[in-house]
Amino acid sequence: MQHDTRFDLGEHLINNLDSEEWPELIPLEACPSLPAFPVDALAEPGREMVKRIGEVNQVDVGLAGSIYLACLATAVSKKAEIDLLSHREPLNIFTVSVLDSGNRKSTTVSSMTAPLYEYQRLRQEELKEDIRVAANANKIREQRLAKAQRDAANLAKADDRRIAEIEAANILRDMDENPVPKLPVFLADDITPEKLADLMADNGERIAIISPEGTIFGIAAGRYNDSKGGNFDIFLKSHAGDACSIHRIGREAKTMQSPSLVMCLAVQSDVIAEIGANRQFRGRGLLARFLYTLCPSQIGNRKRQISFIPDTLLKAYRAHLFALLDIPRTDTRIQLSFEGQRVWDEFYWDIEQSMRDGGCLAYLRDWGSKLPGAVARIAGLLHLAENGARALEMPISVSCVTASCVLGAYYKDHALAVFGLMETDPATEAAKKVLAYLKRVGARSFQGRDVIWHTNLKKMTEVEPGLRSLVERGYIREMERVPSTGGRPKAQSYAVNPGVLLLETRNESNKRP
Repeated sequence: MQHDTRFDLGEHLINNLDSEEWPELIPLEACPSLPAFPVDALAEPGREMVKRIGEVNQVDVGLAGSIYLACLATAVSKKAEIDLLSHREPLNIFTVSVLDSGNRKSTTVSSMTAPLYEYQRLRQEELKEDIRVAANANKIREQRLAKAQRDAANLAKADDRRIAEIEAANILRDMDENPVPKLPVFLADDITPEKLADLMADNGERIAIISPEGTIFGIAAGRYNDSKGGNFDIFLKSHAGDACSIHRIGREAKTMQSPSLVMCLAVQSDVIAEIGANRQFRGRGLLARFLYTLCPSQIGNRKRQISFIPDTLLKAYRAHLFALLDIPRTDTRIQLSFEGQRVWDEFYWDIEQSMRDGGCLAYLRDWGSKLPGAVARIAGLLHLAENGARALEMPISVSCVTASCVLGAYYKDHALAVFGLMETDPATEAAKKVLAYLKRVGARSFQGRDVIWHTNLKKMTEVEPGLRSLVERGYIREMERVPSTGGRPKAQSYAVNPGVLLLETRNESNKRP
């Protein structure tokens, strides 16, 4: 077996590292260390399901945890509101988890949402016969209506025409009062804003988009719209529950009084960069409505996938979501307990202060302004998850509110990191690629052309901004040029801070069995 010299090199560097010769490394990431998802804040059996999904799929539990919260919102949205005394919050949420391809996003989404799709299928099967009977009755009414309309137009006697007109009016009224039911739809995926609005109007003004991709952002930006601008009013209004009217040429006008949309997406980091570059998304407040999770990748450290989720847990999780889905729609307003309201007020004030000039959310005031409301929504979701239908008759406990504030603090730290990704400049992106190459090969010195040969950076004009960034942060430094003996001058060489290789070597050593 070939000997890996990097480990010997690491020991050499440990013995010979001179800290005075090199500056301290300045991280390329704005938030190099992020908190782990607080799984213990969740209610059972969701908590155990999230933990097991993380273990089985070997994926960050922040992904599974955010999906679970979205599943709760899908089950209970429009069944209650959270009364904060100052205003009310609905129970729907928007989440985005950032995780690159190959990290089992699809498998995780599928496992967490399986009960929702099963419930949807069962409800559709239950209604198929009723829909068939109603559709047949409607066909008969349409034929009677056509005959009555012909008689009203063609009969010679005025009295006969009048009778036919009355008959036609009665049939139309009967059709309006007895519409053909539509198959219930609780979840959607790749869908245009126009179709989304239609589906919501036909399904009690609510629906969920839970997807392992960020396709919906492209659609919202206008991918299927001939106009230059995006069409995402439905996303904005259905997050807040604002009334929405749908008027399109050739179609029946529809009005929704309080639409409720749940969105849960898992997107790649390059998609996040594209989203951040869309000024409409930020300017009109769409990005401010999401709770963000920046998931660390487990690729390279995963064992062979042989564990599984016990049937007992799968059944308990299924029964848990089914019970919430079975709760009838109500106009209930759920208040926080006295202590719970005090805890939420303190969280609100902390976030408000952090949006002052110089605060950590000063440049994310649009997002920060919505975080306390999102925390109240999460408190309601945890309350219903813990108590089921009984929750509609109880105030939200201080423990649920505290747990939701812990989750809110987690999402705040991750939002700062994700918005940093959205604003990453090309120099930082190039620097990351150069640094990854240096760690991968264990280089102690290199030239720019080495980077071109071993990365997807193809031109020195792409490499040089990254090199300057790494020099500024202490990762590399220019070496003294060797005088040329003739012809073209020799290319600039760079020395690599031993600390870069030392950190990578320690990481590799920790992974060895």
